[in-house]
Amino acid sequence: MAVTLVQSITGGASTSESSVSLTLGTAAVANNLLLAGVAVRTGVTISTPSGWTLIHGQASGGFTGSCSAAWFYKI
Repeated sequence: MAVTLVQSITGGASTSESSVSLTLGTAAVANNLLLAGVAVRTGVTISTPSGWTLIHGQASGGFTGSCSAAWFYKI
């Protein structure tokens, strides 16, 4: 089975934001594999979004550092 890119979303937040959210369009349907990558700067915690599974990072509720990143998936 071939893999097909259905949708791509990018976004960001200013230094005063405490959270980031994304809105999936109607292209995302049941049984699609959704991937989300998050990168943050110093002192920000990355938490696993509800309904998503952490692929890379610390599964104990988040992590902090000078530059941190995490990848999540959802089906």
